[in-house]
Amino acid sequence: MLRICISGFTDTGKTSIGNAISKDLNIMHITKYGSAAYKDFKKTETQGNEVYNILQTANKEYADSFDNEVKTLAKNNNCVVTTWIGPWIVEEPTIRVWLYAPFDERARRCSVERKLSIEDAKDYVTKKDAINSKAFMDLYGIDVNKRENFDIEINTGKSKLEETVSLISMLAMGKEKLIFR
Repeated sequence: MLRICISGFTDTGKTSIGNAISKDLNIMHITKYGSAAYKDFKKTETQGNEVYNILQTANKEYADSFDNEVKTLAKNNNCVVTTWIGPWIVEEPTIRVWLYAPFDERARRCSVERKLSIEDAKDYVTKKDAINSKAFMDLYGIDVNKRENFDIEINTGKSKLEETVSLISMLAMGKEKLIFR
């Protein structure tokens, strides 16, 4: 099985890169947006900012449901997983990738994507990173700043999407020596 696990802080490009890898290798993309657990949570969400609400409460029921869904899908499919916690919970990943980018670049991306001022985007990125980091420590005992189990770290602030996708795909395919076309 080919299991590419990608993580990184807010607005480092996880979802965009995962979408492109999924298309490039013709494999499933597992992300929170397609998750039944996430969709169920969104149906009950009334506060407007689901990310803050999920993680500030460190909702164990939601986390368990989501994690089980990710693990099951990853176990049974060739896939790219772009959830923050994926590299820690997916069994036998082919490759674990940590994405990073300079803070100002992540804030710029956030500003464009969420239509926020740069200052509001900086605040959003800072808070979301802090909330995620705390929630993962509280829920799993995982310090996302310790990434010894990752195979590669890529600065998406210095590379184009296509270059990053090619690099990750090449590394994953070379590691498994699989062909999907």
